[in-house]
Amino acid sequence: MDTTLTADNFLINKMDRTFSSDGAVATRRFKALPDHLYSDLKDEAAILSIATGKYYGLNAVGVVIWKAIQKPATLGEVEDAVMQEYDVDQETCRREILSFLTKMADEKLIELIDEKSV
Repeated sequence: MDTTLTADNFLINKMDRTFSSDGAVATRRFKALPDHLYSDLKDEAAILSIATGKYYGLNAVGVVIWKAIQKPATLGEVEDAVMQEYDVDQETCRREILSFLTKMADEKLIELIDEKSV
C-alpha cells in the first residue's frame, strides 16, 4: 500500500476531519450554506457572511465553483463544471478545487453532505 502523502490526500483528509471521521470526500457532496449574501460583479463575485460580517472575494474560477455548489454537488461534478469553462488538466483542477473548498469549509461557508442523506 502506498502511504505517500500527496496534496490531494492531505486536503481530502483535512476535509474528512473537518466534517466527519468516517469516509472519503469522493462519496460526499459539497453545498454552499444559504446564510450568506452573494453578489455577481462581472467576472468576479463577493460573499458576505451574515454570521461573521466578513466579506470574501471570488475570482472567475471561484464563481464557477460557488455556482456549482448551490445544490449539493460531488467533487466530480464541481470538476466537470470548472473543466467545461477552463482548459486545465484534471489533476491541477482537482487540487485547486480541493484547496478552495477547504478554505471555504474553514470559513464555514460550505457544508459537506453525506451522500446517503441527499
